[in-house]
Amino acid sequence: VKIAIQSFRTGYPFQTQTTVLDVENDEIITDDQERKDKNEEDVTIVLLNNDLQNKKTQSFITSLRSINDYMQVFHTEDKALAYIESVVEEKILLIVDYLSDNLLNVIEALKQVDGLFLYTSVLPDKLPSCITAICSNEQQLFDEIKNIRQQISKQMTVFSIYNQTKTEKIDIHHEVGTFLFFEIFKTALKKLPKKSESKNLMVSKYRNYYAGNRKVLEEILDFEHNYKTHEALQWYVNRSFIYRLINKALHTENINSLCYFHFYIKDLSKQIEKEFR
Repeated sequence: VKIAIQSFRTGYPFQTQTTVLDVENDEIITDDQERKDKNEEDVTIVLLNNDLQNKKTQSFITSLRSINDYMQVFHTEDKALAYIESVVEEKILLIVDYLSDNLLNVIEALKQVDGLFLYTSVLPDKLPSCITAICSNEQQLFDEIKNIRQQISKQMTVFSIYNQTKTEKIDIHHEVGTFLFFEIFKTALKKLPKKSESKNLMVSKYRNYYAGNRKVLEEILDFEHNYKTHEALQWYVNRSFIYRLINKALHTENINSLCYFHFYIKDLSKQIEKEFR
């Protein structure tokens, strides 16, 4: 935390760059052929599919990104499992179109896999206990993914915000360490001037990050043109892209990411103090 405060005093660690990794011919990452170097949200969808060059599959991937932006797509089991085992900070939702003993054995031992979805029209003879859902069509799969995505989002929320008899109430999450970090971070932010370009820097960075995701890009456009200081809490309550990004940054204590939102966090803090003191 001491280092974090010092970084605020020396300036903003704003750096916008896109890292494009070389990938082997047997992997398709997303519809824009690039793998993002880092997931800035809490959930990663991993798709293990044998027919990635199919146009229908590419449309399927685009639709999944509207539910959860960050995806990694593989057509070989070993590479998919190796990637999942390397993940530390995110929750994994794994979609497969087949099952194997090796796949099941590895998945059952990995705590980062929060959901295993079998996407097939052929029911297996036995239903392994680690299967979250068997989906025979796209809409069923999308609904299941949305449902568990929302559950994970609630679990990861730093603030639990809900409506009760038309009165919004905030209950601070029991993770004391994260809360203390946020309090110190918030105090440091108050000492920073609210620069006019801060919002533009944030919008530019995440417009680039969410490139190709029409749903989130529409949210960003709305925020860019319509955001008002007194609406900060509502943007969080609505579980927008800001909600997901800030939750991840706070849980991982990612100062660089949080600094892009310093103007918003200041607005949010002021509104919370005003409305709930």
